[in-house]
Amino acid sequence: MRSSKAIENELAPALEALGLFCFGWFVMADEPFTGHKAVLIGNRAEGGTHGMWKVFQASAEFVDCSPNSLDRWSSGVIGPIAAEHGATALYPFGERLWPFQRYAKQATGMRSSPLGLLIHPDYGLWQAFRSVLVFGEDITLEARSGLAHPCDTCVEKPCLDACPVGAFSENGFTVADCRRHLKSGDDPDCMALGCRARDACPVGISYEQAQIRFHMKAFGKAGE
Repeated sequence: MRSSKAIENELAPALEALGLFCFGWFVMADEPFTGHKAVLIGNRAEGGTHGMWKVFQASAEFVDCSPNSLDRWSSGVIGPIAAEHGATALYPFGERLWPFQRYAKQATGMRSSPLGLLIHPDYGLWQAFRSVLVFGEDITLEARSGLAHPCDTCVEKPCLDACPVGAFSENGFTVADCRRHLKSGDDPDCMALGCRARDACPVGISYEQAQIRFHMKAFGKAGE
């Protein structure tokens, strides 16, 4: 029986070349994979030429400017890795919407920030989950150390006061107010600059501006 660490080491070279890594392991509770061991794959904000964003920018999917380019790139590069290692790749897009936020909590122990986004003690709000690899074999999962929740010691919570239209509060996120501002073109131009609330979090480093604009544009279109 292989260990989760051994499989991570096998996956690492191919994932690292794409700017991706293993966030953590968990046991699936959703059919038809109930009881199977799975690992969460994603990216975080990082500089250098081998970060996920740099690799994606050089891809055919990015260059052709067709819809859902990042989704198509993700499945195109992760699918072969899954097949090579005898796993099934699930994605946060497609016909079935798998509960990736729940998977991330199970795999990492991360909890939600006041913005509703999961927060990591090192990466802050600047990570994304691209796939889950589900294995049919029995795997020994190694013990996972608990993650500190940065928001527990954040007294001022600047993220809740940074939105120019007050879309975030302790009562939740008013999506309509956010998207209305994005389409208005009013200052601050959050479509170009990125989410002011997310950027106000003092934990972690943010994505580069080109990546922020890419994701904000996708978020704006999702509401159309």
